[in-house]
Amino acid sequence: MNQQVQKPPTSLPLVILFLIIMLSVCVGGITYYNYQKNNLLSEKLQELSAISDLKIKQITQWRFERLADGKFLGENIMLVEKISDFLKAPREKSSAQILKKSLKSLTDNFDYVSAVLVGLKGDVRLAYPGSDTLIGENLRPLLPLMASERKVVLSDLHINYTVNYVHLDLIVPLIDHTVNDTIVLGFLVLRVDPSKVLYPMLKSWPTNSKSAESLIIRKEGEEIIYLSELKHVNNTGLSLRKPLSDENLADAMAFRGIKGTIEAVDYRNVQVVASMKKIPGTPWYMIAKIDRQEIFSVLERQMQLIVTVLILFIATIGLFLGFLLWNQRVLFYRERYEAELSRLALFKHFDYILKFANDIIFLLDADLNIVEANDRALEVYMFGREEMIGMNLKRIQSPGSLTEISKQIALVDENEAATFETVHMRKNNTLFPVEISSRRVNIEGSKYYQTISRDITERKQAEVTLRESELRFRKIFEESPFPMVITGKDMGIIMANESFCAMTGYNEDELKSLTLSYLMHPDDVNDDPVNLLRLIAGDIPVYHNEKRYLRKDGSTIIGASTISIIHNVRDEVQNFIGMVEDITQKKKAETELIAAKLKAEESDRLKTAFLHNVSHEIRTPMNAIIGFSSLLNEPDLQEPDRQQFTEIIFQSSNQLLSIINDIVDVANIESGQVKVNLQKTDLNSSLRSLDEQFSYSEKQHKIPINLETGLPDKKAVILTDNTKLVQVISNLINNSIKFTREGRIDFGYSLKDDYLEFFVTDTGIGIPKESLGKIFDRFYQVDRTVSRQFGGTGLGLSICKAYVNLLGGNISVTSAPGEGTSFVFAIPYLPA
Repeated sequence: MNQQVQKPPTSLPLVILFLIIMLSVCVGGITYYNYQKNNLLSEKLQELSAISDLKIKQITQWRFERLADGKFLGENIMLVEKISDFLKAPREKSSAQILKKSLKSLTDNFDYVSAVLVGLKGDVRLAYPGSDTLIGENLRPLLPLMASERKVVLSDLHINYTVNYVHLDLIVPLIDHTVNDTIVLGFLVLRVDPSKVLYPMLKSWPTNSKSAESLIIRKEGEEIIYLSELKHVNNTGLSLRKPLSDENLADAMAFRGIKGTIEAVDYRNVQVVASMKKIPGTPWYMIAKIDRQEIFSVLERQMQLIVTVLILFIATIGLFLGFLLWNQRVLFYRERYEAELSRLALFKHFDYILKFANDIIFLLDADLNIVEANDRALEVYMFGREEMIGMNLKRIQSPGSLTEISKQIALVDENEAATFETVHMRKNNTLFPVEISSRRVNIEGSKYYQTISRDITERKQAEVTLRESELRFRKIFEESPFPMVITGKDMGIIMANESFCAMTGYNEDELKSLTLSYLMHPDDVNDDPVNLLRLIAGDIPVYHNEKRYLRKDGSTIIGASTISIIHNVRDEVQNFIGMVEDITQKKKAETELIAAKLKAEESDRLKTAFLHNVSHEIRTPMNAIIGFSSLLNEPDLQEPDRQQFTEIIFQSSNQLLSIINDIVDVANIESGQVKVNLQKTDLNSSLRSLDEQFSYSEKQHKIPINLETGLPDKKAVILTDNTKLVQVISNLINNSIKFTREGRIDFGYSLKDDYLEFFVTDTGIGIPKESLGKIFDRFYQVDRTVSRQFGGTGLGLSICKAYVNLLGGNISVTSAPGEGTSFVFAIPYLPA
């Protein structure tokens, strides 16, 4: 194989590069010059604008001070009195001398060159100094108007044949306020020479400049008149005029409303940069300007230096590119020489590597005939070298993959290289898979294909085994009855089986957008990060926990989770796999079992207490019966004693019978043998019988018992189990009598909707709030000591509740310790 012929480097690219650099430098220099030029003009215009603002402020302040002087003098009572005295007696020398001293003080201490006292008709009455005593034609016509307006006026700059120098006049109307506020006595005219005050203010400049200048102008007709002395022309105050129609004149631009320009000429017809602004309160315009030539002089010096540097830069680049071209040619020929030496050495090494390489190496021509093959190819395909050289590639291609050859060759031609898999065949017709890396090469103008192949039989078998393993794992995962989920290292859900989806209510696509922590109750997530780190570190083999999980519908379940790690082939943590068992019902059953156990223990405790109590209750009347029965046999027993003992035996027998009846009733209720016997009942009659029955008890205990019936006798005939109803009311009244020592007991009923609501209310000792929920439980007594004191088995109220429920109603109680108790129960109203 011959290398492609190489040519020495040409100078054309470097010449083009040099021209591009030179052109870029020139364009850059011109662009920089224009940028600096525009930037310099803009900065200078801003500077002139600031200077003109400063000058305008100074002039405005100066004019304001002059007007303030005039107002002060016009309101100076002493000065006006002196002038008034003088005008009344102008020939009196003393008053004239005093007034002249005052006028002298004004010219010595302020910006005035002379002070003139003028009458109403413009005649000069007194002046200091005496040489300036004339009133010009510019001022005289204005005096009558000033007398009527009585205002201090500062005149414009003017000159006339009477007063032949440029000046301003401050005219102060004189009014003697002690006599009359409207009559003007005369005028005090203070004359200002602008060459001593105003012009120096304009000529001052904050920076050193040969051409910078500030001046003031005003318009007269179609002309511009220059009011101040100019820097470049002498004796021009109020004498130099320019036409207003000159569009290039910066001074004319001011009257067209233009405040700044960089393209204008001045009164000398020289190009300038100027700022033009009107002075408030005057017809004057302030012009601040500087010659463009002076502005560009600094930039031109900079550009001369920059051009010199650019020329040196271009020359340096040219020399460098020339040296680079020369060096490239030297390196080219040196590399050609060294490459030829290396090529000869590499050819020998390549031939050795090709022959003994572990991979299969072919060199194919454009028709896919084998031009060269290494020893490994002969060994694998079981052909001799004579047989293989010149053989077409289709001979070793499996019959089933022959159609793929054209596509594979087209892929190589399109991309110049490609890697693909196919199936080859040995001489003995056995097939094996190969991975081929092919590249198109050109050798002396002809197209060849170089291929490096590798037998991938073992890899394919491993892939099949891995796929089968993955398939088994996926089948176990997806069809497992246990909810399972696979997450990434960030706990983001990757896969979830059907059981997990059914448990959470989400489908798998919805779960893939969530994390496992998202499904957990927010209060149960805190300990997960620490335990997961312990799991990753190997401190624990698996992570077990019980947590609350939130279903899609918002309901909560309890899950027992087991989380373990899935490692990759490098034994790195790749994923987490979690199995979550729904133990909600199990936990509920455990809770119910614990509650049932506690209830059974409480019931056992109550039954034990009940047996102790019942034994005591039974023993007490039995002892009385046995004891007093034996006393009846005494021979000397008197008749009153015999009657008393008989009564005690009778009461004890009734008490014993009541206890036994309660026990039998509870037994019948628990066994379900108690049945409701509905019969026609006169409710009012039954309750009146009860009231009469307890009348005897009322006499014994001295507790009034009141009956309230809620229906008339005609409507009080109902269908109910009279025995059970009377027993319930009787038990409640007995209970109230037992625990009430003073006050009253009320019982009765009322009709509410379709129910009869019965009540038994007393003013007894009451029931604590914490015992109200258990008061109807069997064997429960609020206070054992109270029960001992008042007697009872603790079955009465439970029997009442059971009978009320059998009658189709319900019973409730309200009570407070020391305030009494109220029992209320309701049964359906069934008229007979």
